[in-house]
Amino acid sequence: MADKIPGFRSRTEIVNFLYSEGFVAKNDTLYTGIGEYRGHEVSFSTDSDKLLRQMEVKIPVKGQDWQDVYGVYSRMKERFTTHHGSPLRIQEIFRSEAYPVSDKEKLAELRNGNCDYLSTFTIRHDLQADVRLAQYGDKGTYLHIKFNDLGTGVHLKFMQIPIDGPSDPFVKELVGKGFNLTHRAEGCATLNGTFAGFENCDIYVLENNKSKNVKSILVSFPHTQEWESIMQVYSPLADMLKQKYGEPTSESGAYGLNNAPDSPASELENIAEGRADYHITFRKEEGVIALSIRPSMKVVLLYGDEQNKEIETKQPIDDL
Repeated sequence: MADKIPGFRSRTEIVNFLYSEGFVAKNDTLYTGIGEYRGHEVSFSTDSDKLLRQMEVKIPVKGQDWQDVYGVYSRMKERFTTHHGSPLRIQEIFRSEAYPVSDKEKLAELRNGNCDYLSTFTIRHDLQADVRLAQYGDKGTYLHIKFNDLGTGVHLKFMQIPIDGPSDPFVKELVGKGFNLTHRAEGCATLNGTFAGFENCDIYVLENNKSKNVKSILVSFPHTQEWESIMQVYSPLADMLKQKYGEPTSESGAYGLNNAPDSPASELENIAEGRADYHITFRKEEGVIALSIRPSMKVVLLYGDEQNKEIETKQPIDDL
């Protein structure tokens, strides 16, 4: 069960998973297992967007000798190694003055809280997991697995998903939101679905060339060559973006849905030839959100993460 948890990012996802595994809620952030997982505890904390920041899993260890207890820890360590590679750090020590030799002595030191068996794994570039053998007083011995967000900074979000990390989990989350994966190529995945109330939108998930982390998202709305149809997409989107992000950093465009040019055909020609610029841009600390009408008459919406942009810009400099 514990090795499935790193695939989830939001509170909703982890809660649904815990319910499906037979856990019950003690409160908003603590769940206990029943049946197969009796005695298991899962606790977590989230940020303001209900995205996971930290999670702890406590698994009771049943065993009357050291080999049984150590075997539970060792098998979990092997499972994490299989899924996530070799541990970043291993610390397996006894803190007592006289190092225990026999299994009986080792078990006694564990019960006294003098055993520190810990393996740390890198799950993602922004997530680590500590697998620890721990004694909790009279409560007994537990395998304690703690997932720690590394605090790599705040990233721009697309549909509440941080624009960061490998593209496969990102694409999986979009598929979970109802989008269909239509194409996969080097550096880009394409999905199709309904976005912001508009059907048949293409979503392009773009990767950083070297790190392979997601760096930006491009939404392309259904293509049309008619002025009114274009404005029925562009104008409502511009209004919704202003409601969410406030005043734009920059905005350009002489006409809108309720203010048509005398000659729509001429304005379309101006856009096609680059003489008219229709865009609205919001620059935030996390990145940029930009809506525009392309010369091809496509309405597109770009979400660009600032941190991953900086990383991609810095990498060629580092090569010099």
